Amino acid sequence: MGNVARLFIEHPKTARLLKSLHMMLGRFSDGAGMPVSEWNAHCDPAAASVIYATDAQHHTSIGLDVTHQVVMDSAQVKEHFQHPLLKPVYEMSEVWFSARYELKLHDPLAAVTFFDESICEYERGTATVMRTDDRSDGETI
Repeated sequence: MGNVARLFIEHPKTARLLKSLHMMLGRFSDGAGMPVSEWNAHCDPAAASVIYATDAQHHTSIGLDVTHQVVMDSAQVKEHFQHPLLKPVYEMSEVWFSARYELKLHDPLAAVTFFDESICEYERGTATVMRTDDRSDGETI
């Protein structure tokens, strides 16, 4: 996030040269069991603010409220990750499942939408990043 924001600050014309900007960033609706601010925005709210203020031609944010719904348990991961390219991911997931029941596929969903936008529904809007001194820092509105 920080590197993208720095690029836009140091080279402001860059954003308009991009065909599109796809980010796994923000949270745009209420959701039980989710933090108020999405991790990327929370870790660098200043960068998130720069990115949302940048005049990119087509900016798509896949928010935590959407990615939080893409979940697999260990049996599902074992069943679906048997392809040779996914086998290492399955093997790494065993460590994850030793301490957790499920795996949320945040970044993979954001990546898939880059190739197939029809996998999600979208709403047009404007995002503002709120600043606080607690876990809500980086909340998107």
